[in-house]
Amino acid sequence: MLQNLEEHSATFLEVMATNLKLPLNPDLKEANIRALDAIKDYIKTATGQTRLGVEDPVAAKIQLEKFLKTFKVMEGYMANLGDKIEQSVKESVERAKSHAGLA
Repeated sequence: MLQNLEEHSATFLEVMATNLKLPLNPDLKEANIRALDAIKDYIKTATGQTRLGVEDPVAAKIQLEKFLKTFKVMEGYMANLGDKIEQSVKESVERAKSHAGLA
């Protein structure tokens, strides 16, 4: 289980790092950075929670609320990032339509 978590985490972090190398507008870049920070916090908490669940299930249950809070924070940043990506795509499409109309 922990190995799967580590593999998925590495893939997720790699994709986010690749996204940050793209020529993004400042608002979208900032949203990516904030989401990445939240993802790193989530991965740290999820890894700890998973280890604790194996070693001490009772303690893991006690810590579950902290884990869920970290997840909710990450979920919020990811939703915000998704909204900003969607807005950026819409703006790009409108620019493309505008330029196509000028040709």
